[in-house]
Amino acid sequence: MLTIPKIKKHYKWFTNKDEAVEYLTSFRKPLDKEYTCLICTDKQYGLAEASNNYEIPFTEKQRKEVYKLSGNCKV
Repeated sequence: MLTIPKIKKHYKWFTNKDEAVEYLTSFRKPLDKEYTCLICTDKQYGLAEASNNYEIPFTEKQRKEVYKLSGNCKV
């Protein structure tokens, strides 16, 4: 049986998109690697299904709005 390595995911909750963007764009902690961040809604998070490896159904617009964290935020 072939096993596929899972991508480690971390979810952080914010009250609104502006708060999330503020957190991402002001992030200044040192990191040992680069992280890719996407923003989703509570509803999308709830739509993630076990049969689909709990992948969040991002919209095309959300997939294009990517934030990169590497100690110094790059948008």
